[in-house]
Amino acid sequence: MDSVELEAAVKSGVISPETAQDLRNFSAAQHHAPLADEERFGLVGGLADVMTAAGLLLLLGGVAFAFAFLPLLAILIVLGASWAFAEHFTRQRRMTLTSFVLFGTFVFAAIFALLAVVSTFPAWRGGGGTMPWSALSPLAGLVVAFGTTMVCGLYWLRFKLPFAYMAAAVAGVNTIVHLLQLVAPNMPAGIVSFLLLLIGLLLFAVAMWWDMSDVRRETRRADIAFWMHWAAGYQVAGASFRLLLGVSGGPVGWDRLYAFATQPADGGAAIAVLCLFAFFCFVALVIDRRSLLMSSLIYVVPATATLMGALQSTTMTLTAMLTGGFLVVLAAYWRGARELLLARLPEHIRAQLPRTDLSFAKPRPVA
Repeated sequence: MDSVELEAAVKSGVISPETAQDLRNFSAAQHHAPLADEERFGLVGGLADVMTAAGLLLLLGGVAFAFAFLPLLAILIVLGASWAFAEHFTRQRRMTLTSFVLFGTFVFAAIFALLAVVSTFPAWRGGGGTMPWSALSPLAGLVVAFGTTMVCGLYWLRFKLPFAYMAAAVAGVNTIVHLLQLVAPNMPAGIVSFLLLLIGLLLFAVAMWWDMSDVRRETRRADIAFWMHWAAGYQVAGASFRLLLGVSGGPVGWDRLYAFATQPADGGAAIAVLCLFAFFCFVALVIDRRSLLMSSLIYVVPATATLMGALQSTTMTLTAMLTGGFLVVLAAYWRGARELLLARLPEHIRAQLPRTDLSFAKPRPVA
């Protein structure tokens, strides 16, 4: 049983809180690490889950193509079918992969419906950007982003799917961005880049709020925090490296939203990338979340190769070995390294962070 099932069993009276605690401690002892250190997340519930997800993809995809000559009808059918299937497979059966598939089909159908709505207005195209996404005017983008936020939020309220909460939060932030784009269409590129970093930090703050509400990671709140940290890690890492290295193509204004950071071109930039990665390692160890590290690897490997010489096959091979070896060592000694760091932090800060000891009986020092 996972943490969510244990929580549900306690609430329904099937087992006592003490028994649930004993089961968590037993699992921690078996893995030689508490559940909080594992960062577990369900993606596939079994072969039945995979088969159901594949069947639903084929069924809903076939329906969409069959009624492609009536787009509105196809959208409505996919929306209704996705919700109806979720009532059974998500609320009752709790099939993980199937739930992701149904959420994806529901949200994509809703986005197509929103696009169909905004396309009825003559001024729905922006016409001033160089990116494909710039085809939408700021007002149309605001409508689509706000509608997506409402759709994801409604899905979360009904089915309590942690991924849906993360999607709603990201869409909500995107709504704010489109609102700013509407208010200040000529925003300088530098401010846009800084805004992207602020967005990542905002998502990180929300993720930490959920994490601190469940320091033992025993409830669904920890699953929400997991997905929020992934969204925040991607945004913080990407925005940080954009500010540090610049962006490819030299886009101006709001087009910078859709640009990628350039690779480090010299030794100085490579050293800066590795220093930033070291800081991300420190933060990841303290909060016991690995998302910042995984989001940074796309920049760390080229930076290491740049320091080692020209980007040749032998250099890239050695770079991959060094980076992979570092990750393996860090994974093996993650808990020990984290304990050393936490021992040097004040108790009232440690109290807000996930537990590292195998015993879950100790009370939280500070609320």
